[in-house]
Amino acid sequence: MAAVATEMSVAGAGAGAGVESAKDAAGGSASPVSLHQRHRDVCHELNVDERTAALSWTAYETTNNNFSLEGNPMHWIGLALYVECRQSLTPTVGESCIIEGNCVSLTKLLRLCNISLYDFFHKIKKWLEMTDKKDDFRKKIDRLERNFFVSSVLFKKLRMIFYDIFRPTDPSDTPKPSKSNKKLKSTYCTSSSLFEFAWCLFICVKCEFPDLSNDLVNMYHMMLCCINLIVGNACVAQRKDIINPDTASICGLPSNWAKTNITEPPCIISQLCVNYLGSEIEVKSMKQYKFKSVLDQFFKKKYLKGNDQTFMGLIDPVNFNPNLKSLNNTYGTYMLSVGEFDERVILGDLETGSKVIDDEISRAIAAYETQKKATSVRDTPLSGRQHLVHKNDELTPVTMAIQSMNKLNVYLLGHTNSPSPALLALFQKCEENPFESIVTRQKTMGAQFLIAYSSLSSEDMAGNRLNLIEVLYYRLLEDILKEEQRRKPHINAQWLFENDIFHKVLFACCTDIVIYTYNSYNVRFPWVLECYQLYAFDFYKVIEPIVVTTKERLSRDIVKHLNTIEENVLEILAWKGNSPVWTKISELNDPIPRWSQVRIPENNAANQPDREVQRRQPSTSVECFIPSGSESPARKQLFKDTNIKPGQSLLNMNLNNSDGSANASESFSAQPPKRANRASSLGLFFRKFYHLCSIRLQNLCTNLGLTDEQLITKIWTLLEYNIVQESNLLKDRHLDQILMCTIYAMCKVCNSPTNRVERTFRDIMRCYRLQPQAKNNIYRDVLLGDADSENVAPHSTPNRVNSQQMRGDLIQFYNSVYIVSMRDYVFLLSGKMRNEIPPLSPLPDVSRGGAASGALASEAHRVSDHCPLYVYPLNTPLSNEQSPNTFQFNRNSTKDLHDINQLMSQETSATPLTIKRLFVAIDAPPEKKPRFVMRE
Repeated sequence: MAAVATEMSVAGAGAGAGVESAKDAAGGSASPVSLHQRHRDVCHELNVDERTAALSWTAYETTNNNFSLEGNPMHWIGLALYVECRQSLTPTVGESCIIEGNCVSLTKLLRLCNISLYDFFHKIKKWLEMTDKKDDFRKKIDRLERNFFVSSVLFKKLRMIFYDIFRPTDPSDTPKPSKSNKKLKSTYCTSSSLFEFAWCLFICVKCEFPDLSNDLVNMYHMMLCCINLIVGNACVAQRKDIINPDTASICGLPSNWAKTNITEPPCIISQLCVNYLGSEIEVKSMKQYKFKSVLDQFFKKKYLKGNDQTFMGLIDPVNFNPNLKSLNNTYGTYMLSVGEFDERVILGDLETGSKVIDDEISRAIAAYETQKKATSVRDTPLSGRQHLVHKNDELTPVTMAIQSMNKLNVYLLGHTNSPSPALLALFQKCEENPFESIVTRQKTMGAQFLIAYSSLSSEDMAGNRLNLIEVLYYRLLEDILKEEQRRKPHINAQWLFENDIFHKVLFACCTDIVIYTYNSYNVRFPWVLECYQLYAFDFYKVIEPIVVTTKERLSRDIVKHLNTIEENVLEILAWKGNSPVWTKISELNDPIPRWSQVRIPENNAANQPDREVQRRQPSTSVECFIPSGSESPARKQLFKDTNIKPGQSLLNMNLNNSDGSANASESFSAQPPKRANRASSLGLFFRKFYHLCSIRLQNLCTNLGLTDEQLITKIWTLLEYNIVQESNLLKDRHLDQILMCTIYAMCKVCNSPTNRVERTFRDIMRCYRLQPQAKNNIYRDVLLGDADSENVAPHSTPNRVNSQQMRGDLIQFYNSVYIVSMRDYVFLLSGKMRNEIPPLSPLPDVSRGGAASGALASEAHRVSDHCPLYVYPLNTPLSNEQSPNTFQFNRNSTKDLHDINQLMSQETSATPLTIKRLFVAIDAPPEKKPRFVMRE
């Protein structure tokens, strides 16, 4: 056995690198000597110091010797030079003694090395992987890329709005300078030069807020402030020649703007927000508290000339050219100090006389989104897709972000940051009115938020965000309670009102929704957990109730965000060493429940009107927060009028495994232990966790071309055994790490000449990277164990993070930790140790269950609680297994509609016994019961 295990370990070695390791075979046509000379020439042009130049060349040579650097070698040389430049420190004579970087222009570097923006963003990540740079440097690149994305999107938006208001420059309209007035040409402000001024002003203002510069919504609102200022200056300067008369009125200008002299600048923010989907409150707040303060500083520092009180006169002939030149100089100096992308190059004629064309911007943005960075369009998680509304491909990033904000505002319209009369009425129905405790908790958490968020933003913005959070909290609390009573009318709401954790995580989730909606890029989950001192295991419980309650009231992007958080909790955060899940597991008298023990059993749905929907029925808030033990203190409050015997499930769930498919327990333990309550919070957690495992595992198997059902079932059985019996392998690790190791191990031992199913780690990682949640650090940075752990193999050469932990890549983890713990059961499942294999665990059906992705699960809308009638789009395919009675508008005859109406009448009036006689044959399986579907 040991010999075979060693063979398995060696087979995977060397496959963990994301970039193929090999001697350079394509270094370009230039010789090493000429390349070195070109490197020195670039360094001379950039005025790079000798030490940085030497380090960059050494880095290039080392990487070129170890990896295959495809394409133009000067691209890789430029990347090496950029990285070394950004890691150096430069002494200064200003207020700070040193600055990070050596003042090398990234734009000039890209030009000298002939690197396009697309190639730069595409290759810099590969370079950082090959050179194994620290996470903080990778975050800088992510920020740089995000900044480029935001700027590119906003540039296109500015150009569209600007030329809606101003007329394009007509060369014939420009006055020709005479010999006696040579300065006229340089001081005359055309619409094209005014656009350049508007863009330079915007990017200079944006640089004053580095923490907000990557927030698409905030910077869009800042851009609207700049447009409002430019339009005001044009009106006061009587520049009627450059304002478009056809669109002036609809853009908010006074009706008499062309006939009278305007002395007071008009404010067109309201109309801009109406026409271009902005938030008037946000823009005016941005103008009052941020934009004006920056303009004040610019006038004090002499960056701008004009009226320092009204900020007018910026484009007067005497001021325009000096102002434009000053903004360019200010921005250029700043860019040298931070080494970022010079956004003026989009305008053109910067250093090279060329500009970044739209195609290149589009390619870079597309690459940015493909590489799954934190754009306004995030990847759709594999789970939870049934909650998403249809995607609108026509939405731009800006309109999508603004749409999320507007939908939230519409949802909160008419509500305040205090309980509504309807919610107060619910409070009064309780035995003890929870009003005071709820309000006190809200104020305490609000104070925590103000302290934490004000340190990252301004106090006024923190106050605005808190007001929205409180309004959303009371609105969701009311809607969730109403939904609970609709679905579970026998439940007493007193239990939820008294549950402290429920209210805290609900308030925290409202915080995250508001922050994400307003695109606060510098504040991302799990920041709210740190702010309110909450556990991720508690936080995720409120996500599904919120998504189900709000349905289409929140935008698709917000729902995707919440689904992503839920997956993030299930895959890693809940398995942290300090997570309460370990305490709850240790308190169980039984092992961790298997899938068959926490799934909703089929016999529970057999007598329901619609079994398929019953299996997909989402969890209620009460279910999510019930303690793990069946002797829940909430039982008396929740079921005062029901007869519940000691030990019976709170939600009348059958704890006996009746599906006849869970005989795998014999391979886990000699005697079946008492099973955990599937209706408890821990049971619901494992139900969701198993479902996520099955979705990702079957997606990986499909992409790997594994079609052998028995092999896939063995992989699932091995994974379930890992979770139940070797759960410590999950502690401080990621679910995907365990999944990849599980697939590799079973494919290795089940491979045979007649059934070649072996897959290398390289194959598995390649397919893993196709999943939306995939990140390179998942297989590059894995916990191997404590420094004194005997499980760490001597040859694995792990990285010592600190005195307590040792980390390495996925191959090292497999060789030294995973296979050591799992080898016996791996060989048991292979059938090579004895003639028969142990019973296999049933594989979950990902098209059903808690987060189905099938047609009805994702697109159907049930129109009645009394009968199984659905309406869904015409383009949704129906399988033969669903056997619906269907009426398609403009296609079917009226007889089909009459039949459905008749069935509905019988369904709503008949007894359960009558329903069975009408629609289900005595010996027919329950899933063959027909649905009645109307197609739009």
